[in-house]
Amino acid sequence: MIPPYVPERARQWLAACERHVFAERLSLTDWTFERAGATQPVSLGFSWTAAEEECWLRTSATVPDSWAGKRVGLWFELPGCEPLLSVDGTLWQALDYNHGDVLLAAQADGGTTHALEIACYSPSRGGTATLQAAQLVMIDPDAEGLYFDALTAVGLLDVLDASTRAGALLLTALDRAMQARTVSAAREALRVGFFEAVAAEPSTDPCVTLFGHSHIDLAYLWTTTTTKHKLGRTFTTALRLMDEFPEYTFTQSQPQLYAWCKELYPALYAQIKARVAEGRWEPTGGMWVEADCNVTSGESLIRQVLHGNRFFEREFGLITKILWLPDVFGYAASLPQLMQSCGLEYFLTSKISWSDTNRMPHDTFRWRGIDGTEVVTHFLTAPEFHRGLNREISTYNGVVTPHELRRAWERYQDKALSREIGHAVGHGDGGGGVTRRMLEVARRLKSLPVLGECQFDRADAFFDRLPKTGLPLWSGELYLENHRGTYTSQGRIKKGNRDAERALRGAELFAALAQVQCGTPYPKAALDALWESLLLNQFHDILPGTCIRPAAAQAEQELAAVVEGALALQEAALTTLTQQIATAQDSVIVFNPTDTLRPSD
Repeated sequence: MIPPYVPERARQWLAACERHVFAERLSLTDWTFERAGATQPVSLGFSWTAAEEECWLRTSATVPDSWAGKRVGLWFELPGCEPLLSVDGTLWQALDYNHGDVLLAAQADGGTTHALEIACYSPSRGGTATLQAAQLVMIDPDAEGLYFDALTAVGLLDVLDASTRAGALLLTALDRAMQARTVSAAREALRVGFFEAVAAEPSTDPCVTLFGHSHIDLAYLWTTTTTKHKLGRTFTTALRLMDEFPEYTFTQSQPQLYAWCKELYPALYAQIKARVAEGRWEPTGGMWVEADCNVTSGESLIRQVLHGNRFFEREFGLITKILWLPDVFGYAASLPQLMQSCGLEYFLTSKISWSDTNRMPHDTFRWRGIDGTEVVTHFLTAPEFHRGLNREISTYNGVVTPHELRRAWERYQDKALSREIGHAVGHGDGGGGVTRRMLEVARRLKSLPVLGECQFDRADAFFDRLPKTGLPLWSGELYLENHRGTYTSQGRIKKGNRDAERALRGAELFAALAQVQCGTPYPKAALDALWESLLLNQFHDILPGTCIRPAAAQAEQELAAVVEGALALQEAALTTLTQQIATAQDSVIVFNPTDTLRPSD
C-alpha cells in the first residue's frame, strides 16, 4: 500500500501549487452598493443583512497594460448571499461558494476597463452577507495546469494501490514532481512519469458517464421567488463553462425552470436554445416539475408529462424519453403504465437508496407496474454519507474525484449486466452546477484507462446504450423507507391540492360541454395557466410538506387561487348551459359531474 506519509506530503504540495495559480492580484476596493433605490460607496469588508431581497454591488476593473495577452480572471469571496456577476452588461457567472473563480479573458486586452455588477440576492431565511474579497487576477496558465494535474494525481492516491504498476508509477511521478525546481519541470514529471505512462494501459471495467447537472428544488429551504434567481445563476454558469470546455454537456430537468428563464432572462434563454440545438444542453425529465408520486393523482401525473413534454416540443422541437426523478420520496406502482402511455421509456432516480431498513437488490432493472407495463430503470450510485441514517447513500449531487467515481462503480450492483453507470455531477438542491475544478479533473481522468472510462455525455444516449434484455425484474411500488410524513405533513397543502384537482376537472368538463352544446370558446389558455400553477405546487418538497413555512404558505395561497379560478370558469360554463335550457320560472337545474348516479329524491 501507499506509505502513510506520502498522501499528507502530496496534499501540502497541492496546496502550495494552488497558491501559485494567480501570478498577480489587484484588489478591487472601491464599490457602490444599491439597495431599495438608495446608493452608497462601500469597500471590502462591507456587510448587510436581508431576506429575499436583491441588492447590487458595482465597480470597474482596468486590466493593466502589462497584462496584455495574459489569462485574466476575477476572484471573489461573498458569503451570506447568492451573487450573479455581470460584466459590461452581460450576465457572466454565479459567484456562489463553489464558483468564486471567474475567467474574464483567455488573452486580455491591456488597458481595457470592465464594468462589474453583482446582483446579490439574499436567501429566504435571511442572513448577513459580506464583501470579503474581490480581486482582478492574472492567471499563470502553467501553474494552473500544474494545480489541476496535481489535484488529479493526489486524488488518485485514494484509489490506486502502490503494489500495482499504475500505483507505483504515480508515487514515483509525484515524488519527482514535488522535487522539481520549476512549474514546467513538475508538470513534465507528472506527464511523462504517470499520465502518458499509463495511457496505453488496458482499460478496467467501469465506464462512468458524467451528466453535467444541477438539481434545483423549486421550493425547500427557500420559496419559489428565490428559485427564480437560483436558476439564473445556475444556467449562466453552465453556459459560461460550456464556452471553455467543448466536451461538456449539461442535462437539466423541469420545464417550469425553462418557462421562468424565458420570462425573466430572455437573453440567457436564447443561449440555452442554441446549445439545445447543438446537442450539448439536454432538456430532460418529462414532467413539468419533479413531482411527488404518492399524493398526486394519476390524472395530474399525466398532466405533468403532457405539459412538460409539450413545452419541450414547442420550445426546442424535441421530447424526452426519460422520467428524471432523482429526489422524489417514493414511486407508485402505477407509474410505469403512466410513463409508457405518455411516451416515457426510461426511469432514473437515486432516492430509494435512502431507505432505512432494506436495500433495493438492483440498480439497473425492469420495473413492472400494476398492469404489467415495464420500463428500464437505472439508479444513480454516487456515494454520500447521510448523517441521519449514519451510513452511505446515493446522491444526485455528485462531484468528479477519482475516489467518488471508483466508489460509485463499487456500489453498483449489476456489474454482470453492464459495465457503464450514470453519474450526475454538479452542486444541487439550491442549484450551482458543475465547477471548473470538476471539468479540469474530468478532462485528465478521461485519458486514464487504468481507472476506467470517464466522459461527459447526454442522459438519453446513456439510456439508449443500456441493455434492454436479460435485466432483473422488480414488480410493484418503489417504496421509500424514509420521509414517511409525505402522506401527512402540511395537511392544508394536501387538501388544497385535492380541491384544485377536483375543481379543474369540473371546469374542464363543463367548459367542454358548453363548447359542444353552445359553441362557447373553450378557455384553454386560462385552464393551462391554472393547471401549471397546480403542477408547480405538486413539486416533491411542496406537496409532501418538506419546505419552510413561507414556502408552504405561498403554496396554500396559490392552490386556493387555482380553486377559485377553476370554479369561476365552471360557473361561467354552467351559466351558459342553463341559459339554453327551457325551464319553469322557479326551477332548479342540477349538474352531476361525477360518474356516480345520484337519486333525485
